[in-house]
Amino acid sequence: MSMSWIDALRTALVRPGVVSRRIRLIYGNRRFRKQRVLWLRDLTGVPAAEIQARIEEVEYDRHFLRDLRAAYRKFTRYFALPTDFMVHASGSTYFFHAVSLYALVRLVRPRIIVETGGTPGKSSAFLLRALQRNEEGHLYTIDLPPPQTDQETVATADSHEWRPRLAESNWCVADSLRERQTLLRGRAQEILPKLLRQLGQICMFLHDSDHSYEHFRWELEESYPFVRSGGYLWADDITTNPAWADFCAAHKLPDLCFTSQGATRKP
Repeated sequence: MSMSWIDALRTALVRPGVVSRRIRLIYGNRRFRKQRVLWLRDLTGVPAAEIQARIEEVEYDRHFLRDLRAAYRKFTRYFALPTDFMVHASGSTYFFHAVSLYALVRLVRPRIIVETGGTPGKSSAFLLRALQRNEEGHLYTIDLPPPQTDQETVATADSHEWRPRLAESNWCVADSLRERQTLLRGRAQEILPKLLRQLGQICMFLHDSDHSYEHFRWELEESYPFVRSGGYLWADDITTNPAWADFCAAHKLPDLCFTSQGATRKP
C-alpha cells in the first residue's frame, strides 16, 4: 500500500526532523548539483554541459521513474517527493547518487560492469537503464539478499536491511531492464574471485556491499587487477572507514570523493 498525503502529514507532525531535513535538502540542492557536475567532469574529462544533459535525461525519464517508484510503493512505505533527487551533506539520498552513476555510464559507455550489493536494486536499475540507452554493455550483480520479514512492506530506510515478504532479490529492477543483467546471489567472497577470472577484464567495478574495513578493502584489491586501463572504480559509503582512501593511496590513484561516494579512474 502506498503512503497517502494524510500519512505524510502525520509523519511530519510526529517527526518534525523529517521536515527540517527536507528543508536542508532544498537549501543545499543548487550547490550540490553544481558540485556533482564538477566531480564527474574531473573524473571523466567530459564537458560539464554534456554531463548535465545526461543527468537531466534520467531525471525526466518518465517511464523508467514510474516503474521504479511503483516498486518502492509496492514494497516500502515510500512517498514520492522532488527531494528524492537531492542529497544531504552526509551523502544520504534516495536517487541523487544513483543518477550520478547513470550519468557516468552514459558518458563512458562501459561494456562490462561488476557491482556488489544489489538488494533492493536501486543502483542496478539506474545502471541498467543507462546500458539500455547505450545499446551495449552488461551488468553483473553480486547480491546477498537481506533477511526476509513477514511484512509486505518495510520502512524505506530499512530496505537494505530487510526484504519484504513477497519481494525477491533485486526487486527495484523492472523486467524490461533485466536482459542486460546477470544476477548472482550469494557471498561476494565466494562469487567475486570466480567471476573476475571468468570475465578476464572489466570496465567498471562498484562496491556497495559489506562496508567493514576488511571486506571493503578486499573487494577493491580483488577487483583492481581486472579493471582495464582507463576503467573506473566506484564505492558507496566511503565515510564509514578509511578503506577507500587507503586503497587509493596504496595504488597512487586520484581519490575523487563527493559526500559519501568515492570514484577513481585506473591509469
